[in-house]
Amino acid sequence: MGERKQAGHPPGVPVYTGTAQERDVVVAAFDYDHDTFERVDGLQPEEWRRFRETAERTWIAVDGLHRPDVIEAVGLAFGLHPLVIEDIVNVHHRPKIEDYGDYLFCVLKLVEFDAARAELRTEQVSLVLGAGWVLTFAESHGALYAPVVDALRQARGVLRTAGPDYLAYRLVDLVVDHSFAAMEGIGEVVGGLEDQIMASPEDHVLQRVHQVKRALMNFRRALWPMREAVNELLRGTSPLVSDATRVCYRDVYDHVVEAMEMLEMDMGTAAGLHDLYLNRLSQRMNEVMKTLTVIATVILPMGLIPAIYGQNLKIPESEWRLGYPFSLGLTALVALSMMAYLRRRKLV
Repeated sequence: MGERKQAGHPPGVPVYTGTAQERDVVVAAFDYDHDTFERVDGLQPEEWRRFRETAERTWIAVDGLHRPDVIEAVGLAFGLHPLVIEDIVNVHHRPKIEDYGDYLFCVLKLVEFDAARAELRTEQVSLVLGAGWVLTFAESHGALYAPVVDALRQARGVLRTAGPDYLAYRLVDLVVDHSFAAMEGIGEVVGGLEDQIMASPEDHVLQRVHQVKRALMNFRRALWPMREAVNELLRGTSPLVSDATRVCYRDVYDHVVEAMEMLEMDMGTAAGLHDLYLNRLSQRMNEVMKTLTVIATVILPMGLIPAIYGQNLKIPESEWRLGYPFSLGLTALVALSMMAYLRRRKLV
């Protein structure tokens, strides 16, 4: 978890707020049209501007945000506002859409669920849509875009013939669909916790329930504003997004709503797990108390016989050679009689 931007920095100054990284920032350029596709890696800053001016459609994918100078160079080459560049490297932004006229700036959250730790990890993905070009910025998920790259390379579907707004739609759809894998992981953990609580309500199970509830709250915090962002793309009036592509964003919006419904269901189930834990704990306590009560009920009349024979008085059985076995047998008979009575009353 990185540090948040500290107070005192002037607006427009890019300050990376994520986790420190040792690897290099990788910038890849994809130039394509109906007939051609070209991928260029290892671009130098002075080469980025020419991709903005080519007749082909261009996608610049930046993998890594820990070098603000590289992000700033890419942003300046495509005419991005300093505040946009600042928001790209400040990875604690909520999902949003901002219209800058010449381009649209979109911030999304990519979510992953670690089932072993019952922990949700979020990563900021920024996308900029311009007239003829798309920029994407992610910290460590360049492989996320592999299906889109393959579709471009193999000319599958309408990616090569559609505008950059359709490419932006496909990328947004990838990020949103990634949420379903996390939801499935959370659902499996929640179901497993329910089985564990029914079998044995131990303390570590309750701790894991709290971890899942925290993960679900973080998920909701990432997913709720993402619905607003996709809705803005669907309802917006920017000429950068065609009417045909807006119809596609309706499908993305439906996916976000579906994910939120699944999330609400899991949140309700997780909240019920705490009550289920307390109920099972109370049930186990009642069973223990019931067992102790039965034992006390059986032992109480048994203790009366030794108490009588333990008095410092002369009683007939004290002179009888079978007096000791008689008292033990009487005690056993009382115990068996009490057990038979309790069993007949279905108390044991």
